[in-house]
Amino acid sequence: MTAVNAVSFDIAAGETVGLVGESGCGKSSLARVLAGLRQPQQGYLAVNGKPMQGPRDWRQARRSVQMVFQDPAASLDPRMRVRTLLEQPLRALCPQWDASQRADKIDAALFAVGLGSAYGDRYAHSLSGGQAQRVAIARAIVVEPDLLICDEPLSALDVSVQAQIINLLRDIQRRTGMAMLLIAHDLAVVRQLCDRVYVMYLGEFLEQGRAEDVLLRPAHPYTRALLSCVPQLEPTGQAPILLEGELPDPGERPSGCVFRTRCPMVDDICARSTPDWHRQPHGGYSACHFAAHQASPMIARALR
Repeated sequence: MTAVNAVSFDIAAGETVGLVGESGCGKSSLARVLAGLRQPQQGYLAVNGKPMQGPRDWRQARRSVQMVFQDPAASLDPRMRVRTLLEQPLRALCPQWDASQRADKIDAALFAVGLGSAYGDRYAHSLSGGQAQRVAIARAIVVEPDLLICDEPLSALDVSVQAQIINLLRDIQRRTGMAMLLIAHDLAVVRQLCDRVYVMYLGEFLEQGRAEDVLLRPAHPYTRALLSCVPQLEPTGQAPILLEGELPDPGERPSGCVFRTRCPMVDDICARSTPDWHRQPHGGYSACHFAAHQASPMIARALR
């Protein structure tokens, strides 16, 4: 079974890239490959220009790539104090720092996420959801990574806490200049935080471009369907585009376009041929046979 297929992209220093798509499309699988937690069967992955070809390469690059997981409580050992949780990656990845330097780094990381050094003495099980996510972020940034991968970092948090974490991530990136990959279902958050966005379906990218362009002027029918279901403060007069059926089994991928079994614009060519990337007027790209033709009757039919 192939969870992720034929995806290619890069992330520059100081850039935030968003990855969106419905549950089960392969976002977390891709994130785990990028973090070195899974070995790809095929493909090329490089960190700071160096290919990651096995565990030895990842041991040398582990400090450069860190990950914040979806469930903060599950990613922290409840029996450990916060200071111990943050000291572990420092001991493993930064052996050149002595105990005094490690203590300073831990205090700086806790301060960076809005927690005082007193939180270092608390046990993980005593933290609220927002505090646990802040500690998880502190643990990831304490080693000063080049890339921070955030896998749904807001999904387990209250709305008020989500806003705090959004501002926190933006502030940390502004101060450190690290790159960030953000996986999220909330497209408003993606538009607020990300420079570029990739839309994923059944393990493949269907649309990519600047976040503002893709989320305001989507060209692919799947992206349109996702955006049409985002709640609006004021009614737009347009009904949501409801996709029929469920996400196909990755082990039995449709021929041609992987989205064709649920697409409102499907035609015979969609089953025969895999669509190429078509450049859009705003500069983004869409992998759709009809997305290149905005005046196409297929486009008009899908928008009605």
